[in-house]
Formats: sequence, structure tokens, C-alpha cells
Amino acid sequence: MTDWPVFLRELRAEEDRWRHTPADHADSVPWMPFDMARFVMFLTEAVAASPGPAFLDVGCGPGSKVRLATALFDLEAYGIEIDPKMVTRALECGVQAVHADALAWPAYNEADIVYLNRPMQGGSQASLEMQIMDRMAPGAVLISVNALLRPSDFGWETVAAEWDARDGVWKKP
Repeated sequence: MTDWPVFLRELRAEEDRWRHTPADHADSVPWMPFDMARFVMFLTEAVAASPGPAFLDVGCGPGSKVRLATALFDLEAYGIEIDPKMVTRALECGVQAVHADALAWPAYNEADIVYLNRPMQGGSQASLEMQIMDRMAPGAVLISVNALLRPSDFGWETVAAEWDARDGVWKKP
């Protein structure tokens, strides 16, 4: 049985340790974790709308959100990350993490839930968001925060969204 207070403190400490770590890749931004409570809220909505248990974190950093998705909902969770130091740390924490460039990732269609917290900047970020939306399978669910694009503008069903509709959960038609 999970000792939730201990587990959550560990995740918070891990996120604090890596917060604002300088990016190793030109198009990347420093790793800045999304608020854990809001993530859990969006993840709960995503799981309820999802066709299956495969969860992908794009730009997973040290893997805290992957660990949370696994612990809370027993999802088949994994992440991709361009920073080799982050991948090494995620692997040390027991996370299935792959060193990969999100723009070159070929398997977005294999995930039932994709989580994206703006791992890039500018035009690269918009390109990544479009690529993910194009490549996800019909019925799959996107949790997107700090986004440039609104999936609902592209015909996606809004499952849950914040007032500005840039943070939320959407289902691909």
C-alpha cells in the first residue's frame, strides 16, 4: 500500500530539485513542473474519458508525473525526454523513460492519454502541438497545459478546460 504523504513529498522534492534546470537543447525551455494538484484533476478527467491505460508524458523531466499516473491509476505510463540527465534520473526513479526528440517521436498514436506541458518554445512548440494532435489516434485524450494551441479550435471535444482553454483535457474525434 502506498504511503501517500511520503510519496507526494518525494515527488515534490524531486520536482523542486530539478525546477528551472537550464535546458540542454536549443528549442527546449528550462524544466518547470506543472502544479501537482491541477495535474491530478486533469488526469482524473482524462482517465474517465480515455479508451485505455497507455499514458505518455512528452518532456517528462525526472518522471514525477509518470510516477503519479502509475501510482494513482495504475496506468501503463512512460515518458520521452530530450535531456539525457533527466532521462537518467527518471530511470533511477523506476520510470520508463526514453531519450527522444518529441518532434521526431513516431508513436503518439500508441498512447491513450498524452500529457504535454510546453517542453519547447516559439514555433517549435506550436509545431509539436500540431504534430501530436495529428498523430494521436481517434478517441485518444490530450492533457495539454501552457499550450499555444487550443485543441477545440481543431474539432477536439473539450473534456475539461480552464477559463482560457489553454490548459485542459481534450478528446480526439
